[in-house]
Amino acid sequence: MLSRAELRWCQFWNLRIEGARTRLQFLQASGSLSSQQDSAIVAIFNDNYVAPWNSLCGRYSFLKRDQDALELEIPARSTFLRAEGAKIIDDALAPVAAPEPTPTPAPAPAPAPAVQITPFDQGHADRNEWENWFATLTGPYREGAEWWAGARSLKSPGNCNDKIWAHGADFMQGCLAAQSRLTP
Repeated sequence: MLSRAELRWCQFWNLRIEGARTRLQFLQASGSLSSQQDSAIVAIFNDNYVAPWNSLCGRYSFLKRDQDALELEIPARSTFLRAEGAKIIDDALAPVAAPEPTPTPAPAPAPAPAVQITPFDQGHADRNEWENWFATLTGPYREGAEWWAGARSLKSPGNCNDKIWAHGADFMQGCLAAQSRLTP
C-alpha cells in the first residue's frame, strides 16, 4: 500500500515520464536523432526513469482518499512536471551528441620500458581518481555518490534504486554512478 507521499511521487513522476516520452517521440518523428542517439536516449530513459517507476509504483495499491486529495494538486503542477520530463530527454541528449569525426591516429610511440606498479601505487591512483571525480559533484547527485561510498562495505548495503523514494532521481543517479566507479 502506497502512502500519500509515495503516491504523490508516483503520480508526479508519471507526469515527468509523459513529458519525456512526448519530447522523445517529437525528436524521433522530426528525424533529428541519429540511430545511435535514439538508442542511447531510449536506454537512458528506460533504465533510469521507466524501470524505477515500474518497480516502485507499478503494482501497488493506494487509498482512494489519497488519490482524491492528489487530484487537486495535479492540474496546477502538470505543465511544470511535463516540462521537467522533456528536460530529462534534452539533458540526456547532450552527452550522446553525434560523434566528431575521428582524426587519423599518429603512429604509436615505441613502448616504454615496463614499470612495475605496486598495489599501493594502484590504490593511491584509484583514490586520487575518485577524489577528483567526487570533487566535481554537487547537490543530490553528490549526496547519492557519498551515500554509496559509505554504504557499499556494509553486509547489506541496500540498493540505489530504493533511495529514489526519499531522495529523488538525482540522488539515485549519483548513487549508481558511484556504484559503477567503486565496484571494480
